[in-house]
Amino acid sequence: MLTASTRKGTDHATAAKELRRALGARSAAATAERALRELLAVKGDVEYGTNLITGAKAEPLVRRADSLVELATEIVQLGG
Repeated sequence: MLTASTRKGTDHATAAKELRRALGARSAAATAERALRELLAVKGDVEYGTNLITGAKAEPLVRRADSLVELATEIVQLGG
């Protein structure tokens, strides 16, 4: 579902809300929103932090990212 929203800004929480809205009634909507929120919550530490992220912290983040990629792939393959 297209939402006709192309907002570019620094409020990443809006992106998670927009994702959920775009997913509509799909059963994965709430899970996808939560996964994106969790990834965005650590964005600053990962992107700008001076310390390397540990494998133990990275593994669940990678799983969350993978789940979003899998969902996107599924939607594209189904044609929406």
